Amino acid sequence: IVRPAAELRQLRKDALFEGDVSVSAEESDSFGGAVGDCLEISCRVIETNGEQLVIQFRRTPDGEEQTELVYDFQVDVLRLIRERSTAAADVMLDPCECSLALADDETLDLTIYLDKSVIEIYANDRLTMTSRIYPTRKDALGLNLSAIGGAAKAQMIIWEMGSIWD
Repeated sequence: IVRPAAELRQLRKDALFEGDVSVSAEESDSFGGAVGDCLEISCRVIETNGEQLVIQFRRTPDGEEQTELVYDFQVDVLRLIRERSTAAADVMLDPCECSLALADDETLDLTIYLDKSVIEIYANDRLTMTSRIYPTRKDALGLNLSAIGGAAKAQMIIWEMGSIWD
């Protein structure tokens, strides 16, 4: 079992968003404008008929800079796509990907921590991914959820996170 340390819950501040969201390729959700670079994001997919679920974070309003976490239901792969995560020329932008096969009755359950340039992703209590991103724009703070090739419904909670040094 792979889970975040329970002590991280003590760093939660206000919930910026809590509720169910329905998305598709035509209709995404930006969680009421919730933004931040120090966040905990909980996403449990409760219904889907789509091919992919896409979570964008550290996104600029125009989408020029953004990092995407994509779960591909067709090939059971979780991908962190960093190719648009920064405008800096000297940053490695290779994607990260891991196999994550879901049982027929299993939901996709993600916990994502953003801490400035650090991203930690926990999936279904058995997979973790860690990476770094370096957005160059100060407005790279947005979030967005969408689906490709169908629709999805997810239970979302987004908390602002405090510092361990406070």
